Amino acid sequence: MPRPHPEPLRPRLIAALLILLTAAPVAAEQRHPWSCEDPEAAEAALEEQDKETLAPRWRGSPGLRRRVGSFPRYVKLRPLYIRAGVCDVAQFMTDAIVTTRFLGRPMLVHATAVTPLAKVEEALAGARRRPVRFRSVGTFHPRSIRTPYGSLPKLSRHGLGMAMDIDPKRNPFLSVEELEALTLVSGVEVDRRSSVPAGERWDAFQEAAQAFRKRSRPWLHETARTIRALRGEQRRSPSAAQEAELERLEGLYRLVRGARLSVVRSRRFLSLPRAFVVAMEDAGFVWSTDFPSGADLMHFELRRDP
Repeated sequence: MPRPHPEPLRPRLIAALLILLTAAPVAAEQRHPWSCEDPEAAEAALEEQDKETLAPRWRGSPGLRRRVGSFPRYVKLRPLYIRAGVCDVAQFMTDAIVTTRFLGRPMLVHATAVTPLAKVEEALAGARRRPVRFRSVGTFHPRSIRTPYGSLPKLSRHGLGMAMDIDPKRNPFLSVEELEALTLVSGVEVDRRSSVPAGERWDAFQEAAQAFRKRSRPWLHETARTIRALRGEQRRSPSAAQEAELERLEGLYRLVRGARLSVVRSRRFLSLPRAFVVAMEDAGFVWSTDFPSGADLMHFELRRDP
């Protein structure tokens, strides 16, 4: 007797399964009332996306309204929360997002971040005489993040209260291209992989920044002269190879003079004390220097399930 063909999975069920398989890369933990228990639960939550269905939940949840801010924003962000493993966004906002104090200021974070942050403060109190102070600390912020072309939008870890941005103007995001320019000018290549201890990465970035400060002005002066010479030669005797080299140098010149590498060139760069970076890593936070798109020096993540 021939075996019956299995019923094909519905596209939304496949999407829901992918949601759970691609959730935060951490070990499974105890499930919460807001969690998506299985692919079917995620699929069912995604089906309830019309405004008439969502409106009563919005009106009946002060915590949801307070955390998200507006109903249209809730409607837009809800599927992203479900893809992150949070099926009941209202319950999540009410129970999981809490206020704590860190480095002398109140902030909204995920409840599981409270103890790690307390460990950071304890470590810093024992390692430093002066308290750590930052000009800007960004934590909970419900929003999406950019993803590669063609893929679905993704919820920022800030939307889960599990990420922190510290002094963005002094600890900038450096793109892959900017990091390559930093290496070229400074002569120092930073191993930014998260497997490298955070303290060693901090040392390497400081070494690269010091060399960059010393060498960037002479490099800019010499490169400007080379660009002028190539432009003159290209006008007299055009060639494809010469044009390509001119474009390469002009691109590098713009990067080195750009706003973010100008921060590296100043002494305001990397306001994060080494002891702070090490304490954050020891408490379970990841310093996000290893994104495929670059090094986000301001950004720390607690990589756990919501």
